[in-house]
Amino acid sequence: MKKIILSIALAFIGHLSWSQTSIGTYAEISEPSTVGVSFEYKNETKKDGRTTTGLLNVGYSTMTLSDGPLSVDGKGYTLQLGGRTYYSGTKGWYGENFITYSSVKFEETILGTKVDGKYSYWSLINPAVGYRFDLGKYIMIDPYIGFNWKWEVKGTGIVDNKAVDNLIYKAGIKIAFKL
Repeated sequence: MKKIILSIALAFIGHLSWSQTSIGTYAEISEPSTVGVSFEYKNETKKDGRTTTGLLNVGYSTMTLSDGPLSVDGKGYTLQLGGRTYYSGTKGWYGENFITYSSVKFEETILGTKVDGKYSYWSLINPAVGYRFDLGKYIMIDPYIGFNWKWEVKGTGIVDNKAVDNLIYKAGIKIAFKL
């Protein structure tokens, strides 16, 4: 799995047009919540003025699994590869969608008993709408909202996927710098 992820990342980076690229950090409140690094590069400008870009997000994810009186915190990662369409140049309103994979591991000791498990999912339906603000020539801020329809992988250990919703909502912000 690590070789596949590395291959996708290297292929993505090799495809970048560095004159139209931005790198930044993002934070997303969802299930799991994520903070990470985002790469964006310009694909093309359509005849009607819309601009499309490609995105790669790599993030550190956290999640709390609650089932009755039991509450366990987990840590993991999220990978997202997708595209964005700006409706006017490369700022203002946009829509985006990602192909997403996330994996969170739970490992705690509660009252002397080891509690562990793994939660992971794939998603092809992970859209959002947002608005890009340019602060000067090089700094951009992108707040966004959306939802994610998750296809869960069978959980291990304490994770039975019954305590986690498949349809979740998300809100986030990205702060990026043009290269």
